[in-house]
Amino acid sequence: MVLVGKTLSGKSALENNLLRRQHFQSTTIVESVTLTCKVAQGNLRGGTKILIVDTPDKTYVPTKIEIVRCLGLSSPGPHVFLLVLRISRLTNEELDTVNHLVPVFGEDVINHVVIVFTGKESLTFEKLTLADYLQRVPPN
Repeated sequence: MVLVGKTLSGKSALENNLLRRQHFQSTTIVESVTLTCKVAQGNLRGGTKILIVDTPDKTYVPTKIEIVRCLGLSSPGPHVFLLVLRISRLTNEELDTVNHLVPVFGEDVINHVVIVFTGKESLTFEKLTLADYLQRVPPN
């Protein structure tokens, strides 16, 4: 499982939630704390074993060596890419993240992307459903 997302998307918090322990550094500062790929293993609530690879913000341009290392960490996968998007910060740039995955992981990556929205509390505050909010997102 490879998680991708911009700084402040809630990626590290999601990773810690999946692992059910504090492993990845989660912060509210604007600067990214993930500069290299990091890995952690754990079990989902049902006991299924998972391997999580944390990736740097897409604005950080990794070297080819780091990309190969990141893929190696997810061996025998990656089986799924979780694209983590914060609802309150959903921009075209964030939606364009998938396009940045293709040159790194190949065209087939699109068939393995699952979008995870974080920050549901902002919808609750605005009394919106996820469907209502997504209708407001520009089609590009």
